Amino acid sequence: MSPKNLPTQAGLALSLLVAASVGAMIALVPERWRDQTLQWYLDRPFICGFIAMVLLWLLHLAITGNHPWKLVEGEDGRASTSKFQFWLWTAVAIFAYVVITVARVKQQTFEPIDTFPPGLLLAMGFSSATAVAAKGITSSYVSSGKVAKPTAPDGQSLSDLITNDGGDPDLVKFQMLAWTFVALGIFLVSVYEHVYGPKPGLKSLPDIDEALAVLMGIGHGTYVFNKLTFSSVPVVTGLSPSTGSGKPLAIKILGNGFGASTGGSTVTLDGTPVPSGAWADSEITLNLPALNLSGPAWVAGKRVQIGVTVNGLNSNTLPFSY
Repeated sequence: MSPKNLPTQAGLALSLLVAASVGAMIALVPERWRDQTLQWYLDRPFICGFIAMVLLWLLHLAITGNHPWKLVEGEDGRASTSKFQFWLWTAVAIFAYVVITVARVKQQTFEPIDTFPPGLLLAMGFSSATAVAAKGITSSYVSSGKVAKPTAPDGQSLSDLITNDGGDPDLVKFQMLAWTFVALGIFLVSVYEHVYGPKPGLKSLPDIDEALAVLMGIGHGTYVFNKLTFSSVPVVTGLSPSTGSGKPLAIKILGNGFGASTGGSTVTLDGTPVPSGAWADSEITLNLPALNLSGPAWVAGKRVQIGVTVNGLNSNTLPFSY
């Protein structure tokens, strides 16, 4: 048994165990108890919604072997804000649909829900359109070399949802998520009111206020526009070695956002482009010449600033002492 397949096999085994347990309950439990059990669940539609989400989680685990959090992972291994909000809306919509359906069954209403409120459809539309647009913009920029998406060394983190690739707070992401959580919270309260309120409304799912939907749309539109105007700046994190003398030295420039190949990018010494050697997204080899750029030999103790320019964008610089 391959260790790689263990998560999938464990998830499949757990799903089969749940299915077998449900089957055994139906087949072995006396009919009177079955009716009581069924009535217990019908009286608790929110628990049924939660169980549905757990079963979907087990199904995903059984098929892919991955935790559902993997669904929100971007190309660089970081948590994607656009995928996360789409994942939230999908999960909450499924949860609400199960809750309302169970409540309808309790009232002996077995017809499917065939009416969906426009505000909810608008929110779901914003959510899916933002996720697709963000994916398309990023993929286009990466393939064209306009943006470099370095792989996150530590994998996903919740902080990725409100920070940029450099780890700095991103107000645009925060705004979109803030309106998303506000809308989701109000929607779930509306679901509760539809089921347990003085005037239950079980003909359709709850709607979302138009003003709130507009505010959500502004947040989503700002996020997509920010994606369209974004440019990734290369970052130099280290030099190896950072000092040296004598014959030509091979210096490794470490960092991220350099791009997979040289293209029109260059290494700079004190702002002057110089030829480079091997080039990768996170490491460049620079063969530092024995003579400086003006011709004479390097003076002992000379310091130069080494940087990288990618598609016209300049990185920070680090000093090299000769």
